[in-house]
This record gives sequence, structure tokens and C-alpha cells, in this order.
Amino acid sequence: MANSTLTLKRHELWAFQYRSRRYLQHTTDPGLKQRFCDVMTNLTTLTAAGQIGPLLPEHGGASWMELFTHLMEEYKLRNQPFPHRILEGAVLPKPTFPSHPAAQGLVEKLKPFIQRPYVLKLGKARYLRESFETGVWRISPASTYSDPSLNFAQRDSELELTTFTLKSEIKLHIQDKITGELKTEIKPIGDIAVTSRSITDYYAGCFSKKLDLRLFDDFEADCCILIIDYAEFARRMFEAFKRWEPDWEGYFTDVSYLDPYNCKRDQIDLFFAKHFRYSYQHEVRFVWLPKEPRHNLDHIFVNLGDIKDICIFATL
Repeated sequence: MANSTLTLKRHELWAFQYRSRRYLQHTTDPGLKQRFCDVMTNLTTLTAAGQIGPLLPEHGGASWMELFTHLMEEYKLRNQPFPHRILEGAVLPKPTFPSHPAAQGLVEKLKPFIQRPYVLKLGKARYLRESFETGVWRISPASTYSDPSLNFAQRDSELELTTFTLKSEIKLHIQDKITGELKTEIKPIGDIAVTSRSITDYYAGCFSKKLDLRLFDDFEADCCILIIDYAEFARRMFEAFKRWEPDWEGYFTDVSYLDPYNCKRDQIDLFFAKHFRYSYQHEVRFVWLPKEPRHNLDHIFVNLGDIKDICIFATL
């Protein structure tokens, strides 16, 4: 009972805070529905029993519950019920109950190796087995991740990111051409979409830092390479890439997931920023940037040498 009361008070607080900054007020109905799907994509998880469950508060679920409360409050303020089939388009975990998830055995087998920080690469065994055996890795141009043939988990426009500046937080004025004084204030009719775009293509290598059951389904993966010494792996990767493109700058760090309605422009590092709908992937990535803008890049293959001393290959 005490927990239920605490949860209710928390939701009341979140609703009150939302009303004080109603950042979704001018969002279109389709935009609001898409945001609902994005929040539910991250609020749900796949349990070891093969059921869809809520992400626990201590594992990040509290922040998604707060955003869910904001959505409920916005629909309430609009005097609208949730749209019919509102979850259509949401990428939810695929339940397997009463059977255990296919990846459960793999996760159990790797548990002794994930007590310390690690990264992993998910994919098809017919490709990743060769990378593990030979040390040869394919590195892709960032532009190729927008390929419509890719599934939801893989597909994104890595060369641009759109965020919103709220109508209530915009101040625009007409400037007097003679005196330079700011005169009439212009009021926009809605929120302003601001798209940041890269002036160059670049190379990116994407990994995850969380061995999560649902990721195998989302990425249509039947195996993974668990990298247990990621610092050494990164060192070898940078050396291998430098033999191919010696003048490019390489980086390896976590991706930042940004809420397009609740972020500041100075938070956007376009090469390491993604829409928050992908937060559940816990991505960490390699990025290589050219000194001058480049386009029409091809996939390249770099050779890290023997990696069996720092990696484990596991299949479903």
C-alpha cells in the first residue's frame, strides 16, 4: 500500500511539473502518437521468462515512466482519449512465454564474463564468425545506416538529427534597418524544428554495452562477439583503421540519446547523438572523421589480427 501511495504521489508530481512546462502542447496528433510509441519501446523489456515487462525504476524505468505521465497529461489537457491502436508502430520486445527467449541460454553462458564492463557486437553468425576467426572487420559509412532495407533497430539517419525549439521559448523580432533597434516581436505559429546536418560522411562502427535479451530479436541476430577487453580492442581497431586511412581522426565513446523536445543545442554532438527512441540499445561506437568533407564512401575492411585473446564468440 505504501508503495502504491508513493507511486501515485510521484505521478502527481510529474503531471504538475509537466503542466508548468507543457512542451508537447503544439505537437501534432501523429507526432504525439509516435512519441508514445518511442516511450513504450524503451519502457518495456523482455524478461527471462519470455514475457514483456516494465523496465524497473532502478534500471532506468523511472525516467520513462515520467515521460509516459507527461503524455497522459497532454492527452488529458487536450480532452482526447488515447488514439485507436496507439501502439501500432511501437517496437516492443517479442514475447516467447511459456518458452524462454532463444537468447536466454547464451546470456547465462556469458554471465561469468560480464561482471566487468564490456561491449558486444550482435549479428548473423555467417558474418561474425569470420570476423572472430580472422580479425577482419567491415566498417561502414554512416550514410549507409539510412538504407530502407535495414530493420528498425539498425536504420537511422546518422548524418542529421532534428530537435524542437518550443513556441513558448522562442523570441523573434523585426530589426529596424536604419536604427538597428529590435521592434515588433514575431510569434511563431508552432514549435520550430531544427535539423543539424553533418557536412561530411564518415565511418562508424556500432556496438552495445548491454547484453540484453531483446536485442537479439530486434537486430535479427543469432550470435554475438563479446569483447571483454574493449580498451585493447579499441587500440587494435584504431591501428588497423590508420593503416587504411592514416589522416582520419578516430573516436570511441558512448552514444548520447536526446529527447528532441528536452535538449539544448550545445548538447548535440552529431556524431555521437541519436534520437531517444533508440535508448534501449545502449550503443557505444567508433567514429572516424576526415580532415576535409568526404562523400560517396565505400565499406572498408580492416584487419585487427588475432582477437581470440580479448573476445568470445557465442551463438544461439
